[in-house]
Amino acid sequence: MLNFKIIGCGAAGNKAAIELLKSGYDDEQIILINSTAKDIDPKYKDKLIIFGKGLGGCGKERSLGKQMIMDDLKNGKIVPEGMTSSRDRGVILVGSTEGGSGSSIIPILAKYFKEVVGVNVICVLFFGFQDDTRGLQNSIELAQELSNEYTIVGISNAKFLKSCNNNRFRAELKANEHF
Repeated sequence: MLNFKIIGCGAAGNKAAIELLKSGYDDEQIILINSTAKDIDPKYKDKLIIFGKGLGGCGKERSLGKQMIMDDLKNGKIVPEGMTSSRDRGVILVGSTEGGSGSSIIPILAKYFKEVVGVNVICVLFFGFQDDTRGLQNSIELAQELSNEYTIVGISNAKFLKSCNNNRFRAELKANEHF
């Protein structure tokens, strides 16, 4: 066993983490965190931590996502220390570079886990289809905020388009399976 917590951040990260659960990965090692529950199948809601005052998400607004997670960290609603155990060698934060929730909280949680909790951090980042200006800007900002102290793994959804007959939903699923 790898002894890493896998934390799905935002809708894309949650979908990838749920694919791991479906494949038989250890249920106790997976946590989902998002600013809304609307994209989560009810059978996985017991694994979900919702941040932000129940605003229903933050869309692609990274600044809103950052403010929401920071508020919850400061007021103790989100406690990263409680997400890991003494047997965990680190955390794998997985999420999209283009959305709001995942791309805003990954750098914050990565820094917290590395500097405060003292565990290794791996960031698995799903890059989208490179056709949305706002999403591209979010990707650039996220990349600028990540420290070279973390291991970074990039997975391109667009890479799977051709084999999926340009079906974006299937390409995202293939990228999740690749993860």
